[in-house]
Amino acid sequence: MVALVILVVFAMVYLIHLLTNVHALVELRLARRQMARRSGVARNRTQEPVDRAISLDELLQELHAA
Repeated sequence: MVALVILVVFAMVYLIHLLTNVHALVELRLARRQMARRSGVARNRTQEPVDRAISLDELLQELHAA
């Protein structure tokens, strides 16, 4: 019985620890985004190169050709 209480308390403390870490990461991401906006740095992710989708047949042909 005592072990169960200790286990439940440990689980609750661990859950609170995880939630505060997630909250801190979200706050950090928001702060970085806000700083980028203030400094005039615009990150446009649509201009990054995008790998095209490749079909399984094309992939197998490239593997056999190599």
